Amino acid sequence: MTISAGWGYSLAIAPDGMLIDWGNDPGTPPAGLSDLVAVAASHQHSLALQADGTVVVWGDPGRGWAWANIPEGLTNAVAISANGDSDGEQSLVLNRDGTIVAWGNVSSVPDGLSNVVAIAAGGWHELALKNDGVIVAWGDDSYGQTDLPADLTNAVAIAAGDFHSLALKSDGTVDAWGWDGEGELDMPDGLSNVVAIAAGTYDSIALKSDGTVVAWGATYPPIDSGEADVPDGLTNVVAISAGAGHSLAITIPLQITSIFLTSKSSLLRFHTFSGQQYSVEYSPDLSPGSWTALVGGNVSGNGQDAWVTDTNAAASATARFYRVKQ
Repeated sequence: MTISAGWGYSLAIAPDGMLIDWGNDPGTPPAGLSDLVAVAASHQHSLALQADGTVVVWGDPGRGWAWANIPEGLTNAVAISANGDSDGEQSLVLNRDGTIVAWGNVSSVPDGLSNVVAIAAGGWHELALKNDGVIVAWGDDSYGQTDLPADLTNAVAIAAGDFHSLALKSDGTVDAWGWDGEGELDMPDGLSNVVAIAAGTYDSIALKSDGTVVAWGATYPPIDSGEADVPDGLTNVVAISAGAGHSLAITIPLQITSIFLTSKSSLLRFHTFSGQQYSVEYSPDLSPGSWTALVGGNVSGNGQDAWVTDTNAAASATARFYRVKQ
C-alpha cells in the first residue's frame, strides 16, 4: 500500500490498485480510478499515477485552475509529487527518461536537468535527486530551502516541506536545511540507520531500519516547537508520509509475504527489521509439535526483505507449510 498525507486529508492505494480517500479532500476523485501505483496529496489538489504511466489530477476549482493544467501527452511518468501552501499549488512528474515535467505555481525546471531518479515538491520550492547522488534545488529561497549544504553528497532520497528540505544519505544519516522556526531542522543527536524520510508543513519524519519512527518539528498549525508526537509503541513501520497537522505510517505484521516455487526448491520472502533475529520453520500438516527449523532459515534483520530457500521442498512427497518466528 502507498500513502500520502495532505492538508487535512489522506490518500492511499489498496492492494488491488484502487484509491482510498479519507478526510477533507479538496476535490472529488474521478470515478473508476484504478491501476494506481502512486498518489500525492497536497493543499487544494491531488495527483495519482497509473500503471500505464499516465497521471490524473483533481482538486478544488474554487482555488483557481493552475493545478489542473496537466501537460498533454504525459504518458511515461514513473513518480509524482504535489505540494503548495495556502497560496500556491504545484505538481512535479518524473518521466521514465529521467526528465521532469512541472505545472501550477511552480518555478521553471532548470534547463538541461536530466538523469533524475526522485522528485520532491515543497511549498514554493522543488528538489530533484540525480542518479549520481547529487541534489538540484530551485524555486523560492526565502528561508534557505534551496541552499544545499556544501558537504552534501551521496544522497539516496529527498523530501520537501513548506519551507525546509531533507536529504537521506547513503550512510543512513539525514541532512536538513531551510526554515527552522518550528524546529524542522532540529534532528535528534545521533540519528542514524534511517531508510526513509518525509517532510510535513512544519515537521520532519525519519523511518529507521528497525521499523521505528523519529519525528521533530511542530504540528500544523504550530502549537509548540520541538519534537512532534509519535504514537507510543509504533513499530514494524515500512512507509511514512507527513502532511499538514497529521502524519501516516504503514505497519506490517510478521509474515511470509510470498513463496516462489520451482522444480527444485521453494523461495520464501519476508520483511525484516534491524536488530531482530528471525527463523523459518516448516510443517507437513500444521499439527502441534510438527514444526521443524528450516536449514539456512535463521536470518539477522537489516530493514530489508529477506529470502530463504528450502532446497528440500521438491524432494518431499508431502505438503509443506511455513512460518516465520521472531
